[in-house]
Amino acid sequence: MRGGSGWCAALALLGWPAAALSSEFVDVARDNIVLARARPDYDAVGVPVGAFRAYPSLTAGIAYDDNVFDRATPVRDTFFQLAPRLALESGWSKNFLKITGDATIERFARITSENSERYAVDALGRLDVDHATVVELETLFARRVEARGSSGDVVAFSRPIVFHDAGGHFGVTTSRGVLTLRTRVDFDNLRYEAAIVGTQSFPQAYRNHRATVALAELSTPLGAQVGAVVAGTYNDQTYPDRDQGVVPLDAHGWTALAGVKFGLTSVTSGQITAGYLRQSFRAPSFPGIAGPAYDARIVWNPTPLVSVTATARRFVEASPMTNVAGIVADAVGVAADYELLRNLLINLRADYVSEAYRGIDRLDRRATAGVGVRYLVNGMLQLGFDYDHRDQASRGTGARPYRGNAVLLRVTVQR
Repeated sequence: MRGGSGWCAALALLGWPAAALSSEFVDVARDNIVLARARPDYDAVGVPVGAFRAYPSLTAGIAYDDNVFDRATPVRDTFFQLAPRLALESGWSKNFLKITGDATIERFARITSENSERYAVDALGRLDVDHATVVELETLFARRVEARGSSGDVVAFSRPIVFHDAGGHFGVTTSRGVLTLRTRVDFDNLRYEAAIVGTQSFPQAYRNHRATVALAELSTPLGAQVGAVVAGTYNDQTYPDRDQGVVPLDAHGWTALAGVKFGLTSVTSGQITAGYLRQSFRAPSFPGIAGPAYDARIVWNPTPLVSVTATARRFVEASPMTNVAGIVADAVGVAADYELLRNLLINLRADYVSEAYRGIDRLDRRATAGVGVRYLVNGMLQLGFDYDHRDQASRGTGARPYRGNAVLLRVTVQR
């Protein structure tokens, strides 16, 4: 919950960008009619700014977490969140530009060392070349912190580890005859600040790296509602700031997937692919990682008021440790959204992740489940409630089992 709003929660900060997955091309938000449906009486109307429209909002929340550090011995605290956001969207009949700035400020009642500030500035542009070709370009700069309990939370009881992400992506989608080709290249330059424990500083510069992910997907229809798809990705990671004598974490690899995408009327749509992945490392002491890969996402709308989204994927996370080559992650999840009333939305979610550390004998199995409620008072005011439970079983070197619960109440004012 502390890593985001909890609404439509997603796995984050798990190695390479999410765009490395072929299902990046499946627009679940568009397919999910419950969340995507326009609600003119409750949607923000924005403020006209020339040819653009500005959408400002401010969310304030209070939360309680019974295991702030996600450790075997829990420490409880209450904290406050303040999250301003401003989006500026073009109103052009052709092409599109959106500039977004947001921040999240957290302040704890007792454990003030957990106080943090996160922010991001993002610019996304779309060029409609013609009816069959679209070009997309994004630039991003963000200040983030490692989520507690994640694989990157590597220094016990340190202040939140801060890192900066400067990057973006370039993509082209084009259709020619019965073939549709989607290509994309993601760039990220990640820089880590030192972890602070009391008065001690533990440098994290060895984790600084440049990540590039190139992906391509080719699809063609097999029938009125089913199509074939093949997808491939290539990734490269370069670590320029490792200390003398530290094992280099430089790596590169690829994934090849094939399967089907489908849209069975408006009830069920999605994409299911399977294949093979391989990751190689510069350090001779790190053996390569190879094996089956899969990536699936299915959206089911049994009624106009209910949408269910299921996902499953296997991928390799970038290593946060000098003695770990990489982390093989298997992740599955399901989320159900229910429009109880026109202005009352309920979300149920559950996720399971298995993380196998290559280089040490550690295995983490983490299950999370939660419920969220969003009440749309009017076009300017929303109220929200989230509850999340997390439970990680862990064994091996550096094992980190924990269990925790968090509750968040929030109010959003928008224009």
